[in-house]
Amino acid sequence: MQLYVPFIVPLRTATRSTGGSGDQALYAGSVLPRQLIEQSFAYHQLASGDTVHYGYGWHLKKNGRGEQVVYHTGSSTSFRNVFYRIPSRRLSIILLTNRNQPAEEDMVTLAERIAASLPPIDFSVHPGNAGREPFL
Repeated sequence: MQLYVPFIVPLRTATRSTGGSGDQALYAGSVLPRQLIEQSFAYHQLASGDTVHYGYGWHLKKNGRGEQVVYHTGSSTSFRNVFYRIPSRRLSIILLTNRNQPAEEDMVTLAERIAASLPPIDFSVHPGNAGREPFL
């Protein structure tokens, strides 16, 4: 598999100019009500009783560590991207390409490999996180 990823932003360490503050605002509930965010990241059931692994615009799954993952992909002629989040770690990874490849599934795989390579963070020792619990 050949991957073309010219731009990678792990948002937990991103600056305001790269979008990190907007992403962190989702965790704080200051962009949308927390209840709506939680519904967006929740599994839903069809009338048949089958579970849908898709929230409001977000794919839902567990990663290799058993952590809840929410992600959104997008592609068209000449670009591929994925916005990959692990809410319990307050980690977001955005991968953007200006290519017709790799396939969207390979972009998700790459985001998973990046996330797996990053050590967990103890949020209790980071400034600005006191009293804020991750959700999901």
